[in-house]
Amino acid sequence: MPLPGLYAARDDRGWLAVPRLVRGPSVSPAMASLQPAADGAPTPEPLAGVAALLGDAPDALAWAPLGCFAPLPAQPGAPEGLRIAYAAVSERAASNSPVFACLLSAAYSGRILGLKTPALLAGVKLRSTGSVVAVAEQTLDRLNARYGWGLIPRREVVGDEAAGPRELIILDGTRPGVYSSLRAGEKPALAAAGDWLLFGSNADVLRGFLDRAGGPAEAGGTEPAPRWLAAVRTEAAGGLWVDLDATGQALRKVLAVYSLVLMAQNTEDSSRARRQMEEARRWIDAVRPLQQFAAWASADAADVKVGFRLGPRFGPQSHASVGEGGLRKGEGEP
Repeated sequence: MPLPGLYAARDDRGWLAVPRLVRGPSVSPAMASLQPAADGAPTPEPLAGVAALLGDAPDALAWAPLGCFAPLPAQPGAPEGLRIAYAAVSERAASNSPVFACLLSAAYSGRILGLKTPALLAGVKLRSTGSVVAVAEQTLDRLNARYGWGLIPRREVVGDEAAGPRELIILDGTRPGVYSSLRAGEKPALAAAGDWLLFGSNADVLRGFLDRAGGPAEAGGTEPAPRWLAAVRTEAAGGLWVDLDATGQALRKVLAVYSLVLMAQNTEDSSRARRQMEEARRWIDAVRPLQQFAAWASADAADVKVGFRLGPRFGPQSHASVGEGGLRKGEGEP
């Protein structure tokens, strides 16, 4: 269902009139789907492996079955790079593999051009992590052929005797420009952790994540359940959790860095963007006191159910606000 007011240009502080800071293609709700299981089998619990891998590292986390995104590459106007990356991963992904993306906590902050910035981490479960190098090389070859990016995989062995050696694949660049001027540790990277393929926005952060407490895959059995796991329905097929206070602080740092860049440009467009960012800061400050937000979706043979929680930190049986609803298969379709 389209929401034409979502990026309204007028100065409206309603919940649907959020300033659009980044220009780019619009995202259609039809570009992702959650299909009920045809045989009515219960949804497998995908979060046990994600929790063992990540622990309490995220400040925000989203997860869903990889197959949920199958419609994306086929959408009109979808970037060719998305088709290339999805094909390379889906060919090697484990059956019913969960895929996740998260904003890591401040303990894992990285640097870009020497400036401290929040770091992102994404992962998908593979049938064999021996194919990580093959995924990287094949994907980069196809992306270079399509866009001429000049990206090459640089291999680096990380880890210690307790965790064992791991291979870090830094996405290096051969073309002159800002990207090539970044230090190797500031560039994105790929790595394997157990049977997970990980993508990090910052190689230094990914290296530190792999070295954490002997490696995240081994640490899952001895650490307490992460805080985000208590906030979501663990049986759900997909969901989202956000520590609003910590994520708000991270976003304010990003906006501060971006403001410096815009001030250096000092153009009419940059002045407009700075005003929009000031509005965004007010939004961030407004939601931070709510502390925590969680949403989830699950499906069976007939229904897709969604739910959410919003409010102070809560455990599995304690929450400030909760809502849940359902959509029977076939309802709401045009």
